[in-house]
Amino acid sequence: MDDASAYEMVLKSFTMSAFLQAQGKLGDATVLHLHGSTRFGYHDSDEGRLRDIVKYPTSGAALASVKSALAQPDAGRGDITRAGTVYANSPIISGVQKADKLMLAPVPFGYYYHTAISELLRRDHALVIGYGCGDPHINAWVKEAAAVHGNRYRLAFVTHVSPKRRGPYTSASISSISNFLRSVDDNAFNWNSIGPEVMLYGDRLCVVRSGFPMAADVLEVVLNFLKS
Repeated sequence: MDDASAYEMVLKSFTMSAFLQAQGKLGDATVLHLHGSTRFGYHDSDEGRLRDIVKYPTSGAALASVKSALAQPDAGRGDITRAGTVYANSPIISGVQKADKLMLAPVPFGYYYHTAISELLRRDHALVIGYGCGDPHINAWVKEAAAVHGNRYRLAFVTHVSPKRRGPYTSASISSISNFLRSVDDNAFNWNSIGPEVMLYGDRLCVVRSGFPMAADVLEVVLNFLKS
């Protein structure tokens, strides 16, 4: 058995019960690939039934497994029909109806989603980097976390806006950002500058407009805000 196959089989034998048992023990740097990864693909021995999603050592190996699956009949790709709509058990969650796709692929995405929402609700602060704010199944729970924690809640939003376009986040081109921020704080039209690249947006939000990675002084401002 080559290294790639051995690696795949180790992941194939992994059960989500182990993931659940690790809850509360996950490190601060734990990454949940909520919408998939370029290293996620299909197990190559699952022909004729719902294919298991596994993590490959390289994106190239994962892509090869997806191409192989696409060459098989629909049943081999793991398509699911619900109320006349066909959903693919895909290693990448994209397009419309992402919430349905997450719930209909419990391993691993359903577990990841459940964990992500639990963590969002448990924490009274969040750092959001490079998010387009277009996913209602995420936005709704960020809003709920802000409601649960009240005035204690802090959210830092890191994006990139060119100097020529800097102003209130109310233009049609970035309305999704504006709507996301206002869902966290109704007073989000009240701006106060706390630095050339950082704005207070309402009472519980700060926005970094210079993108990521952040300069050391900007990062210090953001961390102090999240701890306030």
